[in-house]
Amino acid sequence: MAGFHKIIILVVIIMASCKDNRQTIENGIASFSDIQCRAAQLNERRFELFDQIRILEADTIANKKAIDSLKTEADLVKKQSLESADTLRVKLADFLSTQKFSSEDRKYFDDQINALVAKCKTNK
Repeated sequence: MAGFHKIIILVVIIMASCKDNRQTIENGIASFSDIQCRAAQLNERRFELFDQIRILEADTIANKKAIDSLKTEADLVKKQSLESADTLRVKLADFLSTQKFSSEDRKYFDDQINALVAKCKTNK
């Protein structure tokens, strides 16, 4: 019988130690659960942010291409504009040098040119 009591005592000790271990585990989990949850939330947020960054980078690449295309077109338009201005200056100088305009005629001519330019700007 003494052996039987030893077995019962051993079973009680094992059960008590299991219960203590479970409580220790539960206490341990409780002690770092807030930190674990916060870490998981931060990890999710980090991946969300990186996804947003990838989307913005893709948009930036697309925007950069669009900007580069607009710059190319703007440079071409600038070149054509300067060429037109030079041609216009030469023609205007030739025209005015061959005419004998009074000051009233010159004012009328200037007013008509300004009206033409204003009309062209509104008819884009």
